[in-house]
Amino acid sequence: MKLTKEAIISIIVVILFVGSIFGFALSGQPPETNNNPDDENSQIDPDAPAKLYATTIDSNILDIYPQLIIVANSTEYEVDVIDAKLREINGIKSPNISFNKNEKQEVIMVSRMTIDSEVKEDIINKINSIDFLSEIELYQTALLSLPTESITLYSDDNSTRDYQFTNIKMEGIVGIDSLIDDMISAQLQMVFKGDLPVNAQLFEYQNLSSNPQMIVDEINLDINGWEDNYLVTADSEINIEFDDNQVIEIFSDLNLTSVIYIDGSLDYILDENTESIENYLTEQKDKNQSIISDYQITDGNVIKIYFKPELAYLDYTDLLLGMEENEYDSNKITSTPIRKYNLDIIDEKIDIELITNRLLENSITLDNISKKAIFNTKELEINNKTYFYDENISYAWLEYPEDIELENIDLTIQGYATRDKFLFIQLNKKIEEN
Repeated sequence: MKLTKEAIISIIVVILFVGSIFGFALSGQPPETNNNPDDENSQIDPDAPAKLYATTIDSNILDIYPQLIIVANSTEYEVDVIDAKLREINGIKSPNISFNKNEKQEVIMVSRMTIDSEVKEDIINKINSIDFLSEIELYQTALLSLPTESITLYSDDNSTRDYQFTNIKMEGIVGIDSLIDDMISAQLQMVFKGDLPVNAQLFEYQNLSSNPQMIVDEINLDINGWEDNYLVTADSEINIEFDDNQVIEIFSDLNLTSVIYIDGSLDYILDENTESIENYLTEQKDKNQSIISDYQITDGNVIKIYFKPELAYLDYTDLLLGMEENEYDSNKITSTPIRKYNLDIIDEKIDIELITNRLLENSITLDNISKKAIFNTKELEINNKTYFYDENISYAWLEYPEDIELENIDLTIQGYATRDKFLFIQLNKKIEEN
């Protein structure tokens, strides 16, 4: 990845703020040479022009040092006053304070210090409460891994340089919330004089471990219990129209909520004479309050028309009429949308026969009944890694009454996790392949 000029400047600014935090803990060589790195350093021409190169790499945090770096705006410019305020905080040792300018040429305060890691959180809280500091940014120093393979570095003038490290560890700067073993995307900048590196810095660009990662897998879990909650799904022809209140009235003796929507598409086979239908559909889709959400032409020369969930039958027939005026042929329809009904019923027990009959009386066909099962998801083993979930329990709809006597069941799990902690989990019954 080639860094922009702004990104490279941003790295330089932070590094300049903290000064020479690390020694040049670097050794390596251009891939095409076999020179000893120590010999290379001794051959550096001090009069050669320095040139900056940069790139991004994936790196693992191997260790975190007991150091903090503060970059902040300050209304106090007396070093002794700032030093005394920092030393008041238990756990801060030897704060080094300086002032510099950022890329906007604004004067900012920079401080590097050793800390007692056991009280790091308290130190951070108290730094953030210092009244003369604002827009505070905090960093840590860490030992980071380097690529074992050759990397390509980019300069601001679009020239490139390949380089391979012989020492695969390097000190760098990471975010205040980063932890040992985290995988990060890091910005690497190296300064060369001629063909030889004279300085290198590594700065966390993005913490890949702390970013939410989607987890999708299959898992077998014990059923811990059942909620008094049923989901009845049913469908009807599109010409059968009920609103939510009408469906609730059909089941007035049940504690029920209803959701009705359109599912599926109108599939129509195109031929060489139906370009006018495409033009007509484009016109209809672009209308205000259009009933068409989208349409597409498949490889089989079939046009699939997708409708909005609230589609009314009269609007549907009006659309067909307009297609007929544009060389529409009803014999070329291969699929039509249906009206779907999701009935959420809260009850200890339901009468399946009663529900089936009342639906049929209104030309609605029962599709499926599910019951909400309870699962313990406080601690889960997925792909040989243990994850934790603060919500402790999750739910899934299982077939009723088929699954009611099961003790455990195969599920698909989908969720987002940071490091070893789930932020969200969705469980569904695993669909067996035919």
